[in-house]
Amino acid sequence: MDRESINEQLRIEQDLLQHICEALQAGLSWDVEETEVTRKTSTVRFLFQAFQRHTQRLWAIHEFDGYMSYVLQNQPHMQSAVDALKNEHEHIRHRIEEISSRLDRAPDSVEEAEHVADVLRQYEECKLRESRLIQEAFTQDMGGEG
Repeated sequence: MDRESINEQLRIEQDLLQHICEALQAGLSWDVEETEVTRKTSTVRFLFQAFQRHTQRLWAIHEFDGYMSYVLQNQPHMQSAVDALKNEHEHIRHRIEEISSRLDRAPDSVEEAEHVADVLRQYEECKLRESRLIQEAFTQDMGGEG
């Protein structure tokens, strides 16, 4: 796959994941009566499973075909920053798996909503660090200043 195709795929995957995050936020903020908690939890579980699948897919592209490979080829001195992001991906993946497992075992649990919201915040923070790394790598590659 050429760089242009990979970039297009990344853009589409990122857009899809952003829509899933927004839907998940809407599900989390859904104000329900006590008798409707099961429906809310079911919706959150469904959306969280989509979030899990898409983060795994997007990060696999990032780590193997996407910007991380480009950064390491063109800016080898940024190895530690790339490794830190890979470690952060792994940490968030682990958290997502734990939360997903608990959601599967607790069909009427609202307590997991805070854990879901927390991992969404972690994902957004990671996304910002990735953007900064990409910006820094491309700025240095083009000879410009940050």
